[in-house]
Amino acid sequence: RLIDDMPDGPSLIVSNEFLDCLPICQAVKVDGQWRERLVGLDPKDPETFAFVLGGVLSDADLALIAPSLRDEPDGSLVELRPADAPVMDALAERLKAAPGYALFIDYGSATPESGDTLQAIAKHQKVDPLDDPGGADLTAWVDFESFAELGVAAGLDVYGPVAQGDFLKGLGIETRAAALAKGRSDDVAARLQRPPNRLGA
Repeated sequence: RLIDDMPDGPSLIVSNEFLDCLPICQAVKVDGQWRERLVGLDPKDPETFAFVLGGVLSDADLALIAPSLRDEPDGSLVELRPADAPVMDALAERLKAAPGYALFIDYGSATPESGDTLQAIAKHQKVDPLDDPGGADLTAWVDFESFAELGVAAGLDVYGPVAQGDFLKGLGIETRAAALAKGRSDDVAARLQRPPNRLGA
């Protein structure tokens, strides 16, 4: 919807921590089958929510699991991102109508990984995602490889993903930090060098 509201013409689209806020689904492998992980009432305490197992995934949902993760062992959890494809479709339509570039900056992994990345943040603190529905920001890691594959399938040229440290170093963060530190006290200079040094860790 946001892309649809943009004015016509060439564009440079910068997305910062947008993809990680898109809704996800989760699935758990049980007895060799992927079953959806749902939210229901806790059988031990009907006044609270809990994660429960739903039915076996449909073929359409199974297709959303990265091929490299489909043979994970029982007990594994994977995350499905059904909202990524509509975003990419809208982006592709936009970039085919007029020239442009899109840069996505987000939390995630360069290749598909299993595991629960769903987090809830309230007042700058991590909280249980089920404790206060609607009262916290929900986020989950982006699968950049799968998102890039959507772009290629849509006919776009895709570059990346690139790790944050490599990206910022390519833009000259080390040179900029050194220039800012020049002529400063040792304490200030050390503080200015700390973030670039951490990127290489």
